[in-house]
Amino acid sequence: MARLNIDLSVNDYDRNLFEVRKLVVELRENEGMRHMVLKILAMALYFDRKLLVEPSMDDEDRYQPDLLMRSDDYRPLLWVECGQCRVQKLDKVAFRYYDARVIVMKATER
Repeated sequence: MARLNIDLSVNDYDRNLFEVRKLVVELRENEGMRHMVLKILAMALYFDRKLLVEPSMDDEDRYQPDLLMRSDDYRPLLWVECGQCRVQKLDKVAFRYYDARVIVMKATER
């Protein structure tokens, strides 16, 4: 398992947001560098101080997001998947967390 040290700098003039976040992200066995790049891109696009990277979910939930932002009552507000994702997973996540935004980041030739 490889480890990447990431310094993410976000300068968003529209949201008056100027942040630097230091992260250590592990590249898991089934994840390639493309998956990691999508995750970093999603961190920059949906940046928020509450955004969690590779969070652990409840014991009863077998699905894990790549990125997650929770509301004050701990329910997911934003669920981000990077790369290939089965439709069955998206269906179950969207049904269970019906009020969350579910985002899928995919690489394409364009």
